[in-house]
Amino acid sequence: MFLVSHVFGTPLNASIGFPQIMGRKILGPVGSPKYRDYAQDIERSGQHLLQVIADILDLAKIETGKFTLDEEEFVLAALVREAVDLMRPLAKANGVRIGTDGSETRSLVLGDRLRLKQVLLNLLSNAVKFKTRAVASAPKSRLTAAPSACAWSTPASASRRRT
Repeated sequence: MFLVSHVFGTPLNASIGFPQIMGRKILGPVGSPKYRDYAQDIERSGQHLLQVIADILDLAKIETGKFTLDEEEFVLAALVREAVDLMRPLAKANGVRIGTDGSETRSLVLGDRLRLKQVLLNLLSNAVKFKTRAVASAPKSRLTAAPSACAWSTPASASRRRT
């Protein structure tokens, strides 16, 4: 598994580093301001791909009984916003509007932040794939149970599968 991590991780880290250099204008102005936005999108997508590789390696750990959750307290609304922001360019390219309900709650949850983010990204990816409108929201009260950590709503007409 180390070999798999190295084979994918090394070039991917370089792919993430170049947009960071461009986005931060380390070597000078980039030209069009749009390039800075594109560089940020490339960086975020590279980070996501790097996380997917880590997830695959985690599956190998699960199969061997060596996987543990990395529990921490975090602000759920911030995590939801990150996932929506990451998926927004893909959604826009597919003619799908995604967003948050606009609430900026400070509700804390205790859980594995990366695993929950992956769940959110998978749900948003499916919303884009099946061209439904997704609104992600974090409950306004302090959460005590992981199953209620995120609510997804779609209009009744969007719940029917479109072809």
